[in-house]
Amino acid sequence: MTTITEIMSKLTAAKPQAQTDKVQKAYTIACQAHEGQVRASGERFITHPLEVAALVAEICPDEVAIAAALVHDVVEDTLVTIDHIRKECGPDVARIVQGLTNIGRLEHWTRAEYDAANVRKVLLAGTQDLRILFVKLCDRMHNMRTLDHLSQEQQQRIAKEVLEVYAPLAYRLGMHVIKAELEDRAFKYVYPEEYTNIVTALADTQEEREHRIESIQKQIKERIAEANIRGEITGRVKPLYSIYRKTCDRKYDVDRMYDIVAVRIITQNSGDCYRIFALIHELWKPIPGTVKDYIAMPKPNGYQSLHTSVIYHDGKPVEFQLRTEDMHCAAEEGIAVHWGYKGVGLGGERDKRIAWMKQLLEDKSVDSTTFLENVKADFFSDTICVFTPKGEVIELPPHATVLDFGYAVHSRVGEQAIGGKINGRFTSLRTQVSNGDNVEVITAKYQKPRNSWLKCVITSKAKTNIKRYLRQEGITPITVQHTKKDNSQARTHTLLSYSLSQDTHVVLAKCCKPLPGQKVIGYLTGTKQLRVHCSDCHVLQNKNAQQYVHVNWLNDIHGQVEVVIEGKDRLGLFAEIVNIFAREGLSMQKTSAYVLNKEFMQARITLKIETIDELQQLLERISRVKDVVRVYIGEMVRE
Repeated sequence: MTTITEIMSKLTAAKPQAQTDKVQKAYTIACQAHEGQVRASGERFITHPLEVAALVAEICPDEVAIAAALVHDVVEDTLVTIDHIRKECGPDVARIVQGLTNIGRLEHWTRAEYDAANVRKVLLAGTQDLRILFVKLCDRMHNMRTLDHLSQEQQQRIAKEVLEVYAPLAYRLGMHVIKAELEDRAFKYVYPEEYTNIVTALADTQEEREHRIESIQKQIKERIAEANIRGEITGRVKPLYSIYRKTCDRKYDVDRMYDIVAVRIITQNSGDCYRIFALIHELWKPIPGTVKDYIAMPKPNGYQSLHTSVIYHDGKPVEFQLRTEDMHCAAEEGIAVHWGYKGVGLGGERDKRIAWMKQLLEDKSVDSTTFLENVKADFFSDTICVFTPKGEVIELPPHATVLDFGYAVHSRVGEQAIGGKINGRFTSLRTQVSNGDNVEVITAKYQKPRNSWLKCVITSKAKTNIKRYLRQEGITPITVQHTKKDNSQARTHTLLSYSLSQDTHVVLAKCCKPLPGQKVIGYLTGTKQLRVHCSDCHVLQNKNAQQYVHVNWLNDIHGQVEVVIEGKDRLGLFAEIVNIFAREGLSMQKTSAYVLNKEFMQARITLKIETIDELQQLLERISRVKDVVRVYIGEMVRE
């Protein structure tokens, strides 16, 4: 068992000026309050706060946080009051303990309400004092280390919450060591069969793996010594849960995975990182697409490191991570490193790290289910990194759109967005962005948010800002429902099939200009015209749901299609477009071009084409032509 003397030694070694009397008083209160109490393991209860305090001392050598860790359970489990803690240990310690106690006090609600309330309390606590989260994470860490002594039902419940809430929280705070341990320990209880399979597979290849790591380290050590560069080299197997996630993503077993070995090199300065990086690529061939420079462009959680993967002599990949000592401390301990070792407050760093918490808590009108969905989309999921035109990194959840990106940059950018560019190509607001994309939002002062935008975004920041604007304008935010189906006779018209009892005139709506591959819905007008809209089109907001018609894109095209191209009016643009049709061997039935104004032109080309895939590829090729702003489908003529 860790002793209070050992904890004091850790604190004073990192922070000589620390007020150790706070810690001593907290220890005295904890010993008296927990006298006679035992844990499920049979150990004296005082062992738990001591171990939690020891963990806090490792990541955040701050006397207030350590004192709070020692008394974090006394208000909930004993007769000690917050007022007594405030009197003996000071207001800061009392505030942290109060925050921790609030997280634990939940009513007997439904599971969804319980989960939502718990997450709200955790995030709210973080906005008040990040040390509350440091203590809570260390508390969960020690609980996970002693979970074997609880019932299977308790193990499953606690471990699942760790995977869903506390491990992602540690990642968001940049505390990678805590994240990795929480995930690996929870993995054992949530997915016991998969855990056993991976542990067994790693054990079977342990000798081969250790020999491989030793050989790699030896070659690198010799090479950097020749270059007169100093670096500490360590090899390791990636965390178990990380390996499991890779087996899920790549759909194969762990015994077929070779890139589970990582070599880490810690240097004196960032220049040495880049020099060793070059030496590694001289020794072995890099794998395309694996170079990630988080030194020049840190992750939003502050993580800095230079990554690359190479093919080793045995034909198997190995990953390298290069960083300085300061970067390594920050990567291991995250935002907590700002507290203790340098003895400084957080200032702007704290505000930056808790901004996402405030965003999630901002919309208080959502119910428990919606709140959890928002949090899972923004917080529980993996993240992708996309870049602004100036090279700044924006972190988003997978499947985020250009409009999500706009709101992530600034609420004003989101509100005035009319389109975007992804890697230099014009695109719509609903287009999803991918990891590594360079994204630019095109804005116009006349643009205003509308209800249909709620179907184009997945981040809570975007949703909250759109809803706030709509309410300010007297508009009730709603979600469009498009589920109208019937068993009428299926009919077709050029590009589309639809369910109606009689044939009718089909047109693509001009308001949203749907393209092949996008989700569409038909609306039957009073003139028996079927207008086909994108399923999230704002025009459908107040329409009669009884007039919706189920519509699908066809695989084979049954007629002629008019392709409309709009772009900047420059010499040769129309010729480039026509050449694309000619190179594809497409039969152009009719062509025309117009100057819309001094700056823009419009071309209309009617053609015969066989399949929807060919049409999609054609539209894609045209959209890549320089100065083309928009491509869409005009008239459809049925044969």
